[in-house]
Amino acid sequence: MKKSFFLFFFIITFSLFSQIRLTDVNFEFKKNNDYHQLTTNVNPITSEIFTFASDKKSIFGARFNSSVFFSDSLTIKKPNEYNFLLGCSFLENNNPISYWATKNYEEIIGIEFDFENRETKTIELNLNLKEAFIFSEFSEKGTYYFLIEDKESKTIQLISLKGKTIQKNTLDFSKCNFEDDKQNKTTISDLLKEYGLTKIEKKGFNSFEAGTSKLKYYLYNDTLIFTLDHVTTKTQVLELNLSTFEVNESIFLQNTTEKNIKKSNSLFVNNYLFQLKSNKDIFEIQILDYTNKNLIISYTIDKINPSPFKNSTFYSQTSNSSPRKLKNTKKFINKTSNTKIGALIYNYNGNYIATFGGSKDIRRNSDLLLGVGLAMTSVAAGYNGFDYDTFSGDLVIQNTTFEVVLNSSFEETENNEPLFIDKINQFTSNNRNIKYEHYFSFEDYYILCHYDKKNKEIVLTKFQDGIQ
Repeated sequence: MKKSFFLFFFIITFSLFSQIRLTDVNFEFKKNNDYHQLTTNVNPITSEIFTFASDKKSIFGARFNSSVFFSDSLTIKKPNEYNFLLGCSFLENNNPISYWATKNYEEIIGIEFDFENRETKTIELNLNLKEAFIFSEFSEKGTYYFLIEDKESKTIQLISLKGKTIQKNTLDFSKCNFEDDKQNKTTISDLLKEYGLTKIEKKGFNSFEAGTSKLKYYLYNDTLIFTLDHVTTKTQVLELNLSTFEVNESIFLQNTTEKNIKKSNSLFVNNYLFQLKSNKDIFEIQILDYTNKNLIISYTIDKINPSPFKNSTFYSQTSNSSPRKLKNTKKFINKTSNTKIGALIYNYNGNYIATFGGSKDIRRNSDLLLGVGLAMTSVAAGYNGFDYDTFSGDLVIQNTTFEVVLNSSFEETENNEPLFIDKINQFTSNNRNIKYEHYFSFEDYYILCHYDKKNKEIVLTKFQDGIQ
């Protein structure tokens, strides 16, 4: 009885005290959801927080001080045709400047928000990206970046927006050797177009699907690190210095005694490289020191022996349905052998909370059965031109994974404390009035920014790992 009471008390306490409402500001999104946008940016020098929101006709900017108290807000009429909010950077006077683009990025402008003088200034930027192939966009330390291929020169360029200043740098990959998955010579541009490029955030949680991407990039100590895992025998790493824009290449071979490796991938975490490989018989994890490439530890899951992770359970989950427990390692290997393998890793209290496994797109059985039924009906009616694809249902994601907690020596341990992302998920799932939510790291915790459609306000809420 005492145990039941304690569990009930813990659940109620966790629900009530797992978040702290920091501040809010009144704002109402007008109708036509297609134009609604909400973003938040932190000035890396002053630690002030700026939120920008827009609908079809207006732009709203709010400023919060470094103690996360509301300071001021401005509302202006949205310039015609500039409907896409890209991001934000900061001027030398620490005023934020938000960037807006027309369709296809043919024209881009900046809007400076001067909260002290309660005025804004529109700045036309000489930047047309309509003909460029944009691989990715990202913010880092108050600067907004585009990674593109220039249509005319076919070069890869990194374009930075810092306040009113545009800087274009052509990246030189001529010293690097690129191969396709069949080990034929190719270019970095062709690889980026074929596989896409996924950003892995250093802080916070990334999706498991992001961890299965073949080409990823990371921002780490003023360096842009690219990892290429489209060739199963190696991880190709490119380091781009954001100060000198020099590119350096290194190769991490997939070391294994297992033959016929069909799938491989990697994940860069805190100066370590987690390399994965799998086939119809095994799923292997190797952890390497990124600096010297030395192997620290290796784990192998096979069909015959028990899992090396005693506290882990294998699961398969389709879309948002409840996870289904897998009976043994054999079933895990069978289900991951034809998936895109990958990892999701979060560092907390010196431990690595990791998810390993595979992901693939499938069609629900109910959709397939509906398609078969309709096909049989059409044949019975004398019509043999039935389009199976039309009625085969939408693709959904199926993840086959297990979770393990590793200590600083990468040995299995346990974590019994709730993580901030669990609290955010619980908070958002229990509040139907939340829209346009996103979180960001701030000092030693995380802030969830969202729009409350019932009370018509933008809210900032604090979340932390562990039990407070």
